[in-house]
Amino acid sequence: MSALTAATLPTFRKGIETDHPVKASTTIYAGGLVAINSSGHALPAADASGLTVIGTALETADNASGAAGDIRVKISRDVVAVTNGSNAITNAHIGKIVWIEDDNSVGTSPGTNNVEAGICLGIDADSSKVWVDPKIQNRIATAVTMTSTNGTFAAAADLAAVKVEGEKVGDDVRAIYAALVVHGILS
Repeated sequence: MSALTAATLPTFRKGIETDHPVKASTTIYAGGLVAINSSGHALPAADASGLTVIGTALETADNASGAAGDIRVKISRDVVAVTNGSNAITNAHIGKIVWIEDDNSVGTSPGTNNVEAGICLGIDADSSKVWVDPKIQNRIATAVTMTSTNGTFAAAADLAAVKVEGEKVGDDVRAIYAALVVHGILS
């Protein structure tokens, strides 16, 4: 790619609605919570290993007879009302993480695989529905290897050792900063 040499009309995509390829042999029902797997394919949200909730299906996507990616499902990232699950959410949970029970239910406790639904923003008057913001999830899947060692500064016998340890701390700070940039927390 090269830099622009004249004005151009950019293509925008509203961040609240996206579409994703559907996993093979899968049906996603309109109104259900949707997750993506480690391959980036959409499927009904569930307490299953490696899933990340991405929103709510705006349409039914029937890929029951198809290969992975044969069809796409339109997803909304808006706040959504879902069923209050077996681990019932109360007003005490507003502002806290709620967890997937299935593609239509959330609860207060993480299941076996700790699949976050998002943040609870409220509960209907009869407590049957929970308002969930799937955009806000409390996780960053990353690892930062630290090079500095705890207590080395205090034990350093000379200025050269202090300098070496100071450089390691600087490397650690730069690695943490880079991880935060990669995940969109800092720019």
